[in-house]
Amino acid sequence: MMSRLGSWPAECTVQGREGRRSASGCQYGGIGSTVILESASCSLCGEDVASVLYRGIPDQFGHGPHRFDLVRCKVCGLVRTQPRPSRETIGAYYPPDYAPYQVYEGKDRRALYRRLLRRVSEYPYRVRHGAPLHVEPPPGGAARMLDVGVGDGSSLREYSQAGWEAWGVEPSPEAAASAASRAGVPADHVIQAPAEEVSLPPESFDLIRLSHVVEHLHDPRRVIAKARLWLRPGGRVIAICPNFASWERRLFRRRWMQLDVPRHLNHFTPDTFLALLGSEGLAVRSMRPELEFMTLPGSVLNTMGLRPKGGVAYRALFLGLMPFTCLARALDTAAMEVVAEAAAA
Repeated sequence: MMSRLGSWPAECTVQGREGRRSASGCQYGGIGSTVILESASCSLCGEDVASVLYRGIPDQFGHGPHRFDLVRCKVCGLVRTQPRPSRETIGAYYPPDYAPYQVYEGKDRRALYRRLLRRVSEYPYRVRHGAPLHVEPPPGGAARMLDVGVGDGSSLREYSQAGWEAWGVEPSPEAAASAASRAGVPADHVIQAPAEEVSLPPESFDLIRLSHVVEHLHDPRRVIAKARLWLRPGGRVIAICPNFASWERRLFRRRWMQLDVPRHLNHFTPDTFLALLGSEGLAVRSMRPELEFMTLPGSVLNTMGLRPKGGVAYRALFLGLMPFTCLARALDTAAMEVVAEAAAA
């Protein structure tokens, strides 16, 4: 089925309720604040002709009543969420208990146990893909890095402790303040703003990290263009995002955890991810699967009709599925990990 922007068949219908149509889209209340849903053209090529893949997907964490479609651009192939919350109101779907903002009790106390478990479980991945990506001291001494989407601040802290001058960007005011405190960096080193709106001097950073960020952006091309501008000569971009072409997505389909609508606005395959980076002047130096263990048990819980939000059921599934997850990560993955540099002029 194909549709064009402006005639989207379900853009203002949510679980049988009609929204109030406005110039910006459709407004719905009931999740703490008004959410405006809007139709959107393709974030990669700008076209609006698309075919429907899945209809009526709810938020897997139950933060709101809305349901969303996934559509594939007929021109470039990028999959997007349709309709989507507007940039001004999508914050309603990032409540204080949003998982990446949480600093779980015992996370640091159990660090040794977690490192040992990870070391053993990552062995099949190492055999096929080499050592997983990890934080290293800056080459040649002092260097500056930018973490776009700092979440709970754990990665920012790792880079700071490794000797980097660590900076971050985070749209949530509460998460930004908490991350700066946890990472032990000055408060003004975490810029509280949507990435699309941040302005920084050119050639400011030796490393820019976008880990599970681009899929959340209303305008990913704009942010990639900014990252290219902010890179110093010889600098690198590390970008990680879910892989819509993975076997897990094909297996679990609309119940795949990494669909995560409506927070994930764009759903990349290797081809569309590389096209995004290349369109704004980044040259990819390496691409491989990301080593992660959360998606498979979360997708199983979704299939069982349970929410993948931790707890006893999640921990039991996590451990029970660990052998299968380890093998899966060696063969295929739910996410892609790319290292890129500024392309030669």
